[in-house]
Amino acid sequence: MKEIVRFAEPGDMMGMTLSQVEYTWQLKNMPEWAKSKPMQDTFPQLARDNAETLEGKAAVVLMNEGWVHEKAMRR
Repeated sequence: MKEIVRFAEPGDMMGMTLSQVEYTWQLKNMPEWAKSKPMQDTFPQLARDNAETLEGKAAVVLMNEGWVHEKAMRR
């Protein structure tokens, strides 16, 4: 995680406090083979993942231990 770009004001839904978060992130220590042009040509996602800054969005739920990604709630 590099930066929280913006977030929605937390609100209540079905007895839980939720928010939407937009953020930037970057993969670090990507192996050299994943940076090679032949691999990135074969697997274009590697080229996208190797970008300096990637963007993401997540819905988060406030739990006793802090904010948790919504998918972690399904476990």
